[in-house]
Amino acid sequence: MSTPSSPRLAGERLRGVMRHWATGVAVVGSSRYDEQLDCVVHSGCTVNAVTSVSLDPPLVLVCLADTARTFATVRQSQQFTLSFLTEDQAEAALVFASDAPEPEKFERVPTVLLDEGPVVEGSLAHLACRVTATHRAGTHNLLIGEVCRGEHRSSGEPLLFYGGAFWERSGTA
Repeated sequence: MSTPSSPRLAGERLRGVMRHWATGVAVVGSSRYDEQLDCVVHSGCTVNAVTSVSLDPPLVLVCLADTARTFATVRQSQQFTLSFLTEDQAEAALVFASDAPEPEKFERVPTVLLDEGPVVEGSLAHLACRVTATHRAGTHNLLIGEVCRGEHRSSGEPLLFYGGAFWERSGTA
């Protein structure tokens, strides 16, 4: 006996539904040595698909598009950082979400360099991770990272994403 398969939800319809899920906003950063340039290069992109996976061992999950330059950097370096942005860092989120050349992004947004990659200066919190697993899922990759270290501020409010826009606790940013 065969079971009928459920129809798939069209991508744009899924996007419309997911606009009703509020998330935080983070920047994934990574660094790698570029043999052609003979130097270390940095890459970063804005994400909202981030979650804690396990406390023991400490693991987080982040989703990056196959086409993201940052994914290529993480794939080579096998490490990444996460910067959780504050409500006054919407401009930083837009810069790292842009198609601007990577060096330009880092010229426009102040960062601090850790061994695992760059973190956005003044972020609410940050994590430094080592990739333990990568799983392909459609057009994206699920990266599982073991958290090597993390820091957080004692005050500040997160930047939120809801309805296709950035939000502060007081309303749209």
